[in-house]
Amino acid sequence: MGVGYTAQSIVYPGSHGTERGSSVNAEYLFKPITALHFIGSPRPFVGVSASLNGFTDFASIGLLWRVERGRFYADLGAGGAVHNGELFLPPPMVGLPLEENLRRREIREERSEFGYRELYHAMFDVGWRLNDRWAVELLGQHWSNAHLGTSSNDGADILSARLAFRL
Repeated sequence: MGVGYTAQSIVYPGSHGTERGSSVNAEYLFKPITALHFIGSPRPFVGVSASLNGFTDFASIGLLWRVERGRFYADLGAGGAVHNGELFLPPPMVGLPLEENLRRREIREERSEFGYRELYHAMFDVGWRLNDRWAVELLGQHWSNAHLGTSSNDGADILSARLAFRL
């Protein structure tokens, strides 16, 4: 089992604005599910990514597959997530006062529009064990609604480095 912590730059590219800032990320990995040996005995995980700048926070759950070669390992995971970000952003519209349209444009430049509270979550990491307890990792994560039932899908992507501790 392991727990990771990271301070990272978070970027949400999309058709609207970009949320930028720092986040704290923590995950807990469980032991592999040996009953699922026919699909590679994945490890369940739970995790959170909390914005330190008042932007979107995520809570995720899923399965992770690991390949190990000595001290080196690589993980690939998928699952679901929930967030506290914006579902829909107000668009500028003809007929509204200039101040209101400027306010709406400013919101759309700073925030992402996710469309749904529940999202798909994909992740990867590559790591190097420093010893039995500590490792350094490069982590990539993506949250998206995959355009399922909505035209809005800004999504969110994170690429960061972290120090992981094994309990």
